[in-house]
Amino acid sequence: MQFIKYTSGLNAQKGDHHTIMAKVEINRRADGSVMLTPVSGHTLARAGGNTIISAAEWADSPSSQDDAEEAIWALNKCGFRVCGLDN
Repeated sequence: MQFIKYTSGLNAQKGDHHTIMAKVEINRRADGSVMLTPVSGHTLARAGGNTIISAAEWADSPSSQDDAEEAIWALNKCGFRVCGLDN
């Protein structure tokens, strides 16, 4: 796997769990797909399971356009709801 980046950290919730500062670790897999792993925005400890997206879906993502938009998109893909937004 090849590390790509971490998204910006945002306050988010998964289901009915408490709010955490979360960010997403983004890695490219050998087959070209991309693995999104939610982590703590403070300690980088895993905060949920991995989400695998296709190379095409990654290419269509808001990456490199706007840091906040990218973080919201990635957290939503991982099943998180960013606090303060209607998403």
